[in-house]
Amino acid sequence: MTGSVTCVTAYGEGVAMDVMHAGESSEAERIPEGFEVPLSVGQASLFFLQELAPEAAAYHVAGCVTVAEPLDAERLRRAWDSVCARHPVLTSVVAPRAEGYVQRWQVADAPFTVRRTPGIAPGDLRVLAARDYERPFVLDREAPARLFVYQDAESSTLNLVLHHVAGDMSSLFIVLEDLLTAYRSDAGGGAGAAVEPDTSYARHVAAERAFLDGPRSGRLRDYWARQLEDCAFALDLPGMTAPRPVADPDAPAHVPFRLDSELLSRTKELADSSRSTTATVLLAAFNVLLHKLTGCDDVVVGFPVEGRKKSFKRTVGHFTNSLLLRTPVAADHAFDSVLAATRAAHVGAVRHRALPTPTVLGRLTPGSALSGQSLYQVSFQFESDRLSYGTRSILGGLGTVHIAGYDTEPVPVRQQVAQFPLRVQAGEIDDEIRGVLHYDPARLDADTVAGYARLFENLVHQAVSDPTTTVAELGVGGVVSSWSGVGVGAVGVGRPVFEAVVALAGSAPGDVAVVDGGGEWTYAELERASAVVAARLRESGVGPDSVVGLCLPRGALMAVAMLGVLRAGGAWLALDPSYPVERLRLMVGEAGCAVVVRGGGQAGVLDGLLPAGTVVVEADGLDLTVEVDRAGLDAAHEDDLAYLV
Repeated sequence: MTGSVTCVTAYGEGVAMDVMHAGESSEAERIPEGFEVPLSVGQASLFFLQELAPEAAAYHVAGCVTVAEPLDAERLRRAWDSVCARHPVLTSVVAPRAEGYVQRWQVADAPFTVRRTPGIAPGDLRVLAARDYERPFVLDREAPARLFVYQDAESSTLNLVLHHVAGDMSSLFIVLEDLLTAYRSDAGGGAGAAVEPDTSYARHVAAERAFLDGPRSGRLRDYWARQLEDCAFALDLPGMTAPRPVADPDAPAHVPFRLDSELLSRTKELADSSRSTTATVLLAAFNVLLHKLTGCDDVVVGFPVEGRKKSFKRTVGHFTNSLLLRTPVAADHAFDSVLAATRAAHVGAVRHRALPTPTVLGRLTPGSALSGQSLYQVSFQFESDRLSYGTRSILGGLGTVHIAGYDTEPVPVRQQVAQFPLRVQAGEIDDEIRGVLHYDPARLDADTVAGYARLFENLVHQAVSDPTTTVAELGVGGVVSSWSGVGVGAVGVGRPVFEAVVALAGSAPGDVAVVDGGGEWTYAELERASAVVAARLRESGVGPDSVVGLCLPRGALMAVAMLGVLRAGGAWLALDPSYPVERLRLMVGEAGCAVVVRGGGQAGVLDGLLPAGTVVVEADGLDLTVEVDRAGLDAAHEDDLAYLV
């Protein structure tokens, strides 16, 4: 078997219309069908993690590009067969043996699917590509590669999906280059030249196994054991929750950030003066951010590097290895000392990079919320301008990528990276740094991660402007530290927040308390409005341990309602109007909301979801400017329930 099963579907149909033909055999001298190669250490760890969560797409990688001309499907199919014959790992399956797992090459068909998509909108195309990307791989029965072609009258979009066990980002680019090169050379429409299979990945695996069995690996194991000894880093981020249902599975699970050309220039100047690199400066700033968010003085970040030697430059396979960089970061450290420590950690890791990360970690933890690797909880990936295809493909709209004589436009496909709660992917593109913070949407939300991104931008700006600034001084007005609560004592020594607001309404009534897009609220206005809400809730029977659902847009009104619930003695539950209906139904049912407060714009959101007898308070029907009787308000005890998440 060399290549593909070809399917043709019409956009919107759930089932393939026809299975047309399988790949044709090549006359070239080929490796024996079922030729077995042991899994590399990286491949073995990926297969193990896949078996823990077989339905997840966290270990899929995709390259999706649009060519601004219609490509002939039959020629593309022949080109795909040629590529699969050239790179046998694309048609492999994983099989158990007494000595461990192996990959059996050229025993499975790599699917080639054409979807007719006339007039498809860009957003619908991205959703379609994401759905195809997310289709699970069954690695012991299926090939770890698929090619989807979306055909329009004026263009063709190629969506190449690999399981990480078969390749990395460079492998994606190699396959796309070889595919379009083979397509261009097939202009005559006949059978192409015989294809010689590239078996060089087997040499890579053999060399890795020989190294691990040799004496040099022992010295590297000792180095990494010393380097990571007694590490206590924990990625306890503000806003991160236990895994929960994802509100919108089709929404991008990343937040962009941008460092302009002037900031990039200053970053490079600092890199030159400190004998480091642009990536190292940005990683040092990221280490500071993690310190401020988590309170840890001992930060560990995975730094993916390509483990390819020059002889494997054109080899398709999994070569990526992640260096574990451990850096001390403390409040009294100047940024330039953090940069020096980051550089030292990087240099040491590079010198000892031959030991694969799964071997460094020693073991994988089945069922872990971090998908296994307890010390490897966050990742930082940087791509130079030459290798920035990955960042371009995530963000989209950043210009064309030249592949085998074709100008292609990357299509951003939501890629799951839930193997980490947080991952940075950045690239140097057109004299700027463009990047994204990937996040696990089951544990973090977009607004929270957007806050991380803005803080990272500010930290870089301040750090490169004055590298002698201490970590404690970095961050706009201490916002990061205040957010995380690191080193910040409890305001009022445990005084309830509603008491503090009432007191400030008396001592500083004209001071600004809340600001949103609609304007400013003083402490006097906030106290009066929250009292109106609290009095209405008390009339509805709200008291200690009563749960009040708040279905309101984010803004000052939500703050008023939260404060009003506390003043009435109840506990609030935020019912985000953007959540799916079934999630809202589950939340309302499990929380046992006695009362729900909703805004006029959310009038239809909860229709049919509330149990009989639930009191609904229309926020727009309350006059928040009137004086009310405050008898019975502000009596909650510190042990009473305050809110539900």
